Amino acid sequence: MFYPFDFKKWRNFFETEEQYMLFETLSADEFRPLTYLFYRPEMNLVFKSGDDWQLFVEKLKDLREKGFFLGIYAKYELSFEFEEKFQHLRQKGSELLRVMVCKNPLIFDHTSKKISGASKDIGHVLSSDEQEFFFSNLHLKVDQDAYEKKFLTLQKHLQEGRVYQVNLTDFWEASFKGSAVSLYQNLRERQPVGYASLVKCEGVHTLSFSPELFFRINKKGKVVVRPMKGTAPRFSNREEDAQSKHHLSNDLKNRSENVMIVDLLRNDLGKICKTGTVHLQSLFDIEPYRHVWQMTSSIAGFKSKETSIWDVFQELFPCGSVTGAPKIESMKIISELEEGQRGIYTGALGFIKPDNQAIFNVPIRTLTIKGDKLQMGVGSGVVNQSLCDQEYQEWLIKSHFFTEVSKPFDLLETLRWEKGEYLLIDLHLTRMKESSKVLGFSFDLERIVNFLNSVSKEFDERCAYKVRLKMNQKGMIKCKTQVLDKEEPSEPLKLKLSNHVIYDHNPFLYHKTSRRDLYKKERSQARKEGFFDVIFCNQNGLLCEGSISNIYIEREGEILTPRQSAGLLNGVYREYLIKENPSIREVLLVKKDLLTAKKIFVSNAVIGFKEARLFL
Repeated sequence: MFYPFDFKKWRNFFETEEQYMLFETLSADEFRPLTYLFYRPEMNLVFKSGDDWQLFVEKLKDLREKGFFLGIYAKYELSFEFEEKFQHLRQKGSELLRVMVCKNPLIFDHTSKKISGASKDIGHVLSSDEQEFFFSNLHLKVDQDAYEKKFLTLQKHLQEGRVYQVNLTDFWEASFKGSAVSLYQNLRERQPVGYASLVKCEGVHTLSFSPELFFRINKKGKVVVRPMKGTAPRFSNREEDAQSKHHLSNDLKNRSENVMIVDLLRNDLGKICKTGTVHLQSLFDIEPYRHVWQMTSSIAGFKSKETSIWDVFQELFPCGSVTGAPKIESMKIISELEEGQRGIYTGALGFIKPDNQAIFNVPIRTLTIKGDKLQMGVGSGVVNQSLCDQEYQEWLIKSHFFTEVSKPFDLLETLRWEKGEYLLIDLHLTRMKESSKVLGFSFDLERIVNFLNSVSKEFDERCAYKVRLKMNQKGMIKCKTQVLDKEEPSEPLKLKLSNHVIYDHNPFLYHKTSRRDLYKKERSQARKEGFFDVIFCNQNGLLCEGSISNIYIEREGEILTPRQSAGLLNGVYREYLIKENPSIREVLLVKKDLLTAKKIFVSNAVIGFKEARLFL
């Protein structure tokens, strides 16, 4: 029985911890029964270009022999340090390898559900509500025309016999806002692979969903590599899906790609394994994934006792499946055709245990998030028989698990119309315009104004209306209208506190959007219990807002309201009140301030400013 690691339970840990390396198994496999979490390390070791590699490796060997586990994060450019022909590509002082040194990483056994190595002091950070994420302006750095130029140049090299195969890559880019941890949680469900990793170091998140083993070494010194070459799409129709699998299994072009890399890695293993031990374990295996079929092969051999894990690493790195064949010549062409650095993409992620066992994967299907910038690498192996359009389509197929994940949402404004006009309409439209800029929405002021005017022509002048305006990313608009009761709700309005916390770094708190599932759920329950609204605090205990209102307290003759930085929407009526009443102060408030306040008030654009009362 395979039991998955309960990632949701540990969400808050991953949101709040400063650094960690999670090596997670998402699919059942006799060779991958454990998930490892490296956290709160004894030390971090960093290898930079120009450092003494042998000295660095000796230190790592010493730490392993002393009983430490080593979590490894190696960038593709580390390979330049191993080959003098790439000396001109080295960037002295750039970080190439990071090692997290831990005495007791958390280890989860997928067969027994037992956890070992977990520190008692992390219990308080377990479990939390899922946070939002959003990315916009998603695009491939190289468009199809630019790709074709590179492809034709590469074909020339292939026809001249300079190389037999080259793995050509580039990156998706996007603007990212929200929780990288939530994105990982979402993607791990869409891409359940054997080698998932979530790494946070120096403020950078790496989310890897690799199906490809780089190499594995067991206690007996057996070295196994499993290159992945050959891709075909999956289909929802069972017959089409079976045909796609059959085509991949028998396609000469994909088999040719696979055999080239098998031969390359068999040759690499022959340099570090005992004579006569290198053998082919399997050839042309077809593995199923959510969006693609993948072709893999397995080669194994036995290293001598004198050959260290780092000798194996240096000889095999980077994996031939992400370079081409011959390896050195392919890497030269890659440096000529690809712009910028690959970084962790196509490098190596993995760990070494004190008992000299090791497992590394090839970080393909891998994203990095730094600040508001997101990147994901994508590539394919190009051979003589390759067709440009098919290779570019392969990039898109491999990226489906990621490109389809960002859920669409709308911008919202809830307006009050009475006596022939929309109240505070300028503030509403200004807020929508500013949110459009930040979130990448198309905004046409004239179109929206004309739309609202046409809607109001149907209104009865004797009534007041609530108008809920929705706009999607393309700028398409629609609305719902509701006649408001002539009798105002009796004051004080009843409030309750939510048991859920919100996170001040969630970008959606600062914009009025349809992404408000927690608020909807909590207010729905509150309404059933007879409350007007439910009030939220953030992860630091600071008072924020209600699900549909801003909140204020009266203390010592002053009206105070939470600062927006606590994690709240600058409501239109809040903005209006502060502008018209400079005496209203924005301060940091906590739950106790609410409990001890002389009076409590709430506001929104529909009800205005009303007195309220908190019920515990």
